Amino acid sequence: MSFRGTWLHLDSLRALNSIDTVFSKRSDEPIRDAWARVIAHAYTNLPDATTNPAEFRAWNERMFDLRVDLYQLLGAAVGYTHTTRTLLTTSRLNFTTLNTTYPQSKSGLLSEGSLQRRSQMMV
Repeated sequence: MSFRGTWLHLDSLRALNSIDTVFSKRSDEPIRDAWARVIAHAYTNLPDATTNPAEFRAWNERMFDLRVDLYQLLGAAVGYTHTTRTLLTTSRLNFTTLNTTYPQSKSGLLSEGSLQRRSQMMV
């Protein structure tokens, strides 16, 4: 998850989309549940940053918190002992930079190629 801070990077999305397959044991259920919470939140309406900046920030903060919870579980499952603080610090830098540098398009959708190019610029 080297792209955990730029979670819309194509490699990050591929890794995240493999969670249900890679972590399929009964003991991995907390990981799948955490991933389901991320997906559920991603499908909620993202408030408009211009008309509802506080709600927009709150939505993004909730997504960030859900992702940190997921990354903590993923790391522990594969033997990493990163603290939540480490995840918060390293992920927030890229997450904040990506969201403020590249706000969503008016439709809220960015093409896969556009996301990949933008996230590569952040590396």
